[in-house]
Amino acid sequence: MRFCIFIESDVRGGLNTFLKNFVSNNKTDQIEIICNRKFFIDKSIKKKIKKFTYEFDQDKNKILKYLFFFKKIIKFNQVFSRVKSNKLLVVNGGHPGSINAIFSILSWYLIKKNKSVIYNFHNLASKPNYKNFLINLLTNIVILLFTCKIITVSKAALKSIENIYLLRNKTSKIIYNGTIDFGNNKQNFLKKRKNIFLILASYEKRKGIHVAIKAFNIFCNTVNNYQLHVYGDKNAGYFSEISKRWKSLKNKSKIKINSFNQNNLDLIKKCDALIMPSIEFESFGYTLVEAMSLKKIVLAANTGGMPEIIKNNFNGYIFKPNNAKSLSKKLFFFVKENQYKKNVIRKNARNTFLKYFNSKDMYKKYIREIKIIK
Repeated sequence: MRFCIFIESDVRGGLNTFLKNFVSNNKTDQIEIICNRKFFIDKSIKKKIKKFTYEFDQDKNKILKYLFFFKKIIKFNQVFSRVKSNKLLVVNGGHPGSINAIFSILSWYLIKKNKSVIYNFHNLASKPNYKNFLINLLTNIVILLFTCKIITVSKAALKSIENIYLLRNKTSKIIYNGTIDFGNNKQNFLKKRKNIFLILASYEKRKGIHVAIKAFNIFCNTVNNYQLHVYGDKNAGYFSEISKRWKSLKNKSKIKINSFNQNNLDLIKKCDALIMPSIEFESFGYTLVEAMSLKKIVLAANTGGMPEIIKNNFNGYIFKPNNAKSLSKKLFFFVKENQYKKNVIRKNARNTFLKYFNSKDMYKKYIREIKIIK
């Protein structure tokens, strides 16, 4: 089967991981990828795809950038005219997310003359307001008229579009994101832990890193033999503010603020536990299931889709979102927990991953949905 994927992101994160995990399981299908020029594609999957890229000049005026409708449609028409596929999976980071994702759907219809399009969004829908009313309306109309179904990544994400009137009768489905089974290699379990808590997230405000460093600073007033290591894309827009707050902390020497590191696996292997401190718009959390595959304990904020994955004191720990005191208490609870209970939680985390979040199963479910569209 041949099909096309549209995907766009300027920041390395969950969409890049999704594409890698998706394509890595492909054995026989022909996959064409349309992405922006800055989109990072892991070298391990480059030979399994045919890539088409596009690039638009950034319009500084926030109003004018939405008026270049025809310019973008013409550009996408040129790209889609070279694509041989007759089925399209549009992967959008959020909802409404990327306006280019919506233009790609319109262009697909103009060139291919069909509605064999699945709209796949990976984050909670933003609430409409006067600033995004028109773009929300356009997005929902296009999805209603020119796609055949919606797939999203969690119950929380699906619930976030329940009140959108235009999409109330649209066929919708949840397919949980899956990751490669890093735990297949027993050597990955043997890395000696070094009293390190880890955060892997882009430096966006919604990721809650500023809350986590404040919580860890409080924690270090009582426990001083642990470190917090943070890795993420510094171009995500909130790094300067995080850096400013970090410099004001009493225990900042215990907190390491780092650039994006492509080798997530090695970072996770070396840590004691992973922290997911997101405060909003966290529909899933890819690094969460990567850590679970390696029997790592995850401390996750009780927001978005993360509580669907982590059950408190069973396969991880849950704390109140946007609450530094709650997280600091959970950190203290973690270090004081007895080793037997921690090992039980690690085992449960691994079993949860195997049952629900393996990328092989994810790929099969997507392929099943793509095959049945006409």
